[in-house]
Amino acid sequence: MAKHTPTQVANNDIRMTKKNPTKPKTWLHIQQQLRLTRSHRRARIWHDAQLPQRRRMQQITRIIITPVIVVATVATLYLGLQATIIKVHEYLTPPITVMQIPTPIPNTPPLPSPLPSPHTEKIATPTTVSIPQITATIQSQAITHIVIPAIKLDSAVVEVGWDTISDSNGQSSLVWQVAQYAVGHHFTSANPGQPNNIVLSGHVGGYGKVFRNLDQLRPNDQIMLMSGAQIFTYVVQRQILVDEQYASPSEQIANLSYIDNTSSEILTLITCWPPTGVDRFSQRLIIRAVPQPPKN
Repeated sequence: MAKHTPTQVANNDIRMTKKNPTKPKTWLHIQQQLRLTRSHRRARIWHDAQLPQRRRMQQITRIIITPVIVVATVATLYLGLQATIIKVHEYLTPPITVMQIPTPIPNTPPLPSPLPSPHTEKIATPTTVSIPQITATIQSQAITHIVIPAIKLDSAVVEVGWDTISDSNGQSSLVWQVAQYAVGHHFTSANPGQPNNIVLSGHVGGYGKVFRNLDQLRPNDQIMLMSGAQIFTYVVQRQILVDEQYASPSEQIANLSYIDNTSSEILTLITCWPPTGVDRFSQRLIIRAVPQPPKN
């Protein structure tokens, strides 16, 4: 029988190990495998213990977040629908070019202001002023621009007059025109620097919305008018809100005083209010301002 040296035996063991991958593992390998198994088992136990708590948190999150998402979605859809309705309404509505006023025609008794149509803004003018007197007050130094920093208003100013309209009963009345995409200066009213009432009007909804933020004005806010090469500065005194559409004839007559002649220089800004809703344009928002006192 052939004998093998120790070196040959060792080489034979190495060759057998490479050829036989199923050779039993060492005790160190077994210990490592046991540690990994125990670690995996502990991780699974911890995960299984945390699972009910995670499910509860997910349920609570759904209960809280789902209604918020639903409410936000409904509100977004509602606001978008409202904006679309307003845009369609403005597109389909013919341009608003006049404001209704109960100014009498000469040699005729005063006529009551007719109720406004849904697409007409109406503002009163003094009933005691006749057409010859109005024409005599026209001035050459017209207002060309208005700036109100507090509400970021920077708009051109154009002179506006009136038109004569007749209702279904054949009664006539005068209506003030309303400037589109600009502020309108009642050309019968005073100009800056004159001791009288300066009347400016503008749209609150559609066609520029130049006076859409007029309600945000507060006492002591500045209003600047450009007339010729001069700048005239006024400070807000007060804000007034009066009923017009549902006002009685006596209340409508009382409203006329806000655009009537005055004994001192005063600036009057007028627009319809509110801009939206079922009572749209049923009131008048009026801002009264006086010349800014000179600085000492």
